[in-house]
Amino acid sequence: MVKHVLLYTAQAWGHTKPLVSLMILIAESHSDVVFTFITNVMYPKIIAELGKLPKERYEKVQGQIHVIHIHNPTMGPFAYPGLIDAIRRLYRCEYLTCATSGRTTTGLPKPCLAIIDPFVTFAIDAICQIRASPKELPIFCWMSSPVGAMIRAFGPQYLGGRGDITVEVDKLVSETGRDRAEVAIEVFSNVKGEVVTMPGYPPMFDYEWFQQEVDLGMTTHFLRAGRESIHKAEGTLFVTASVIEREAIEAMKEYFWGMGKRLVPVGLVSSMMMPDVQVSSDTDDEVVVTFLDKIYKEQGEKSLFYVSFGSVWWPKDATKVYAVIDELIQRRTPFILGHGSPRANVPEEVKSKIAVSGIGLEVKWAPQETILRHPATGWFITHGGWNSVQEGLQYKVPLIFWPMSGDQPMNASLMTLKHRAGFQLISVRTGKHTKRPYRCDYEPSFSVEAVREEFRLMVEKCRGEDGRMVRANFEQLREAVLHLWDIEGGEARVEIEEFLKATDVIVRRFDEASSFKVWSGLRSVFVLT
Repeated sequence: MVKHVLLYTAQAWGHTKPLVSLMILIAESHSDVVFTFITNVMYPKIIAELGKLPKERYEKVQGQIHVIHIHNPTMGPFAYPGLIDAIRRLYRCEYLTCATSGRTTTGLPKPCLAIIDPFVTFAIDAICQIRASPKELPIFCWMSSPVGAMIRAFGPQYLGGRGDITVEVDKLVSETGRDRAEVAIEVFSNVKGEVVTMPGYPPMFDYEWFQQEVDLGMTTHFLRAGRESIHKAEGTLFVTASVIEREAIEAMKEYFWGMGKRLVPVGLVSSMMMPDVQVSSDTDDEVVVTFLDKIYKEQGEKSLFYVSFGSVWWPKDATKVYAVIDELIQRRTPFILGHGSPRANVPEEVKSKIAVSGIGLEVKWAPQETILRHPATGWFITHGGWNSVQEGLQYKVPLIFWPMSGDQPMNASLMTLKHRAGFQLISVRTGKHTKRPYRCDYEPSFSVEAVREEFRLMVEKCRGEDGRMVRANFEQLREAVLHLWDIEGGEARVEIEEFLKATDVIVRRFDEASSFKVWSGLRSVFVLT
């Protein structure tokens, strides 16, 4: 009997890509499971990602995967009428037509599982309203991050989390009549210089979650949405594994169990797509590939530094970025600077300096995987989003972290201090929280000159014994991540199979038949404190 799984994520590639990978892995393992992936602006990227599969792998799963572009006239994150209508139509086993391809999907059974991004609460609310019961159509949130990020953002205080800050926000709004968004930012960013410890994570001061000046308005909204969604759903899938954060996973599994919910670590699924996934290049990439080939011929393998903060992030004051670029040029160290964020406005004089250097290249849209997989690329300077960490692992390029917000400070701490599989720049921090990090036994300077000096030493480390140790640890971690899926009994494969059985997506043995009833029956109302 064919089983139908509904997928939807926030329209951000870091959320979307790993779910595409998970969909492919499940489809390859279970020919009787079909997927409808509803999307909007991510449609071309999802199709391109599927196109990276070798022909024989793609042909095996293409009949199981339906990617449907549904227009969103609001173009905002808080409402998507077309999505709600599409969910209702799928529930009634009606057809859907893709706005881009024009193809109509028909004959699918009612969805038996929904995997939904927790930051789109309206979609979860819609499913809760139309389904007969949680068992008929269970909802699982999709957290494209490690468990540690969730703990700190809205997890229980006894595990190092912030708890439910909405209680304090609501109280202040009621007492003062102030704007709720303004109060939420104030409460969220309030720090006391306290040491925060989370299971398995290196200690950090509370102000280290704010390492750059960023707009926190959207952050506070998404935190509230995420917390509400995780309470409404039957469980949450995390893009993580015990080889990365065993203690955090074990602690939160117990916590989720107490709420009658399930926590599923699905592995670092983007990294697990190896070894034969192709990277498709178009004509716009030719300049980049030609440059990489030139550097490889002149300076050899692992000689180039790739600098990119993704398609969203960019330092509010980029002076320190340009200081790093200056140092690379002065040291005749080859590099590529990607500046795809709409916040990035690289001055013409910087572009000109890079162009005449002969060892640097700047591009607005960097073909990241093409760059990372090239033998010339040796190091990746990045904000440290979890998708970038996974792609670094996939192509064996260790990271130099320049974190800004969200899960990035925790990712940096985890990889550099616990696993010793990366480096972190300290003096690049900006804003009112430029204070001593917990990891430092000295008071660092956060000046531009301090950035220059730190980066000079960083390049020497990368080329010396420290760099060899970090690279060896990183590659060892990468091998462990690959084995999460590609061997019988691999952790991710076991977790995903158990999850699919518990939600009746695949057939269970008799002795497993009660697993869903146990945790779905514990639907207690719980307060995160």
